[in-house]
Amino acid sequence: MVFRFLDNEKGKGSPFSIQNIAEIGIKYDKKPGQWYGPATITNIFEELNDKYSPIRNLAVITFGDGVMYEEKILSKVVSKQLNKKSKRSKNPEGKEEEKEEICEEEKKCVEKNIVDSFEDEMWTKGIIVFVAFRLGLSKINSDYYSAIKRVFSNPFCMGFIGNII
Repeated sequence: MVFRFLDNEKGKGSPFSIQNIAEIGIKYDKKPGQWYGPATITNIFEELNDKYSPIRNLAVITFGDGVMYEEKILSKVVSKQLNKKSKRSKNPEGKEEEKEEICEEEKKCVEKNIVDSFEDEMWTKGIIVFVAFRLGLSKINSDYYSAIKRVFSNPFCMGFIGNII
């Protein structure tokens, strides 16, 4: 994993290199050397992961303002098992052949990245979720302490990214 952050090459070889981060950072009005806050850097990581797919079957998703949307997660990590129907038809030469077709109803559903029920769904990717939110203005609000402890006690928690105060 560490080599994906190396700064010796631009592009797919080191997808999270400082060169790639700086290149995408320009879209966020950030110049090389400027501070990239947590929201900006996590959005950049999501874009770089989408662009280079450095880790097979891993999605990165960023949510702003502390709000997560199930549809966004599902659209990146769930593959709907499509019902296929066999259909016999004649080809241009008049020979009969069998083709599998995806049910039209489900095809529309997949095209729109809408997953409307948990039936027949398969998680096909792992996921890293970044949730941007403010814990206080000049210091962490003590009302958040117990929630922060619960988050850190979750075995799936990878930690927090801080901002300058």
